Parts: sequence; structure tokens; C-alpha cells
Amino acid sequence: MVSVSGHAGFILTDLRFVGLLSAFAITESDDARVVFLETVTEGLIVEAPSTVSSLMLRFDTLRLEALPRGASADLIARRAGEYEPD
Repeated sequence: MVSVSGHAGFILTDLRFVGLLSAFAITESDDARVVFLETVTEGLIVEAPSTVSSLMLRFDTLRLEALPRGASADLIARRAGEYEPD
């Protein structure tokens, strides 16, 4: 069984900015975890356990901080309604 989850995001050591720099996808199987990391210039496949663990931590941090889907949609709609072009 393989599952894939992904998120567009920055990979920085300062967790306040996690999720803002590049996209990544985490693939898990019974045998291993692999990360596909997309940068501005290339895509990288990362298999090093320490790097994968670091990216998993960042992904988990993003999920903890994110609003639920409905709340995100409501927030976006409210902000769009407040927008006044110059």
C-alpha cells in the first residue's frame, strides 16, 4: 500500500516560515518513505531518512497550523469581500 500527500511549501529551518518556499510530496510504503522536493530549478527525490524525517516534521507542522477546508474557504470569501482595489 502506498499513500501520497503533498503540500506547496518552504523548507526552512525556522518553522515560522514552513510551507512557503517549495512544493513537496511524501510517498510512504511498507518499506520506505520518499520525498519528491520541487525547487525553482529542479525536482529532487530524497530518500535519506534524516531529511525525510525533517520534511515530515514540517508537513505535520503545516497540518497542525492549517484551518479546516471549510474554515479556509470562509476566510478566503470574507477577505475577498473586504478587498477594495485602488
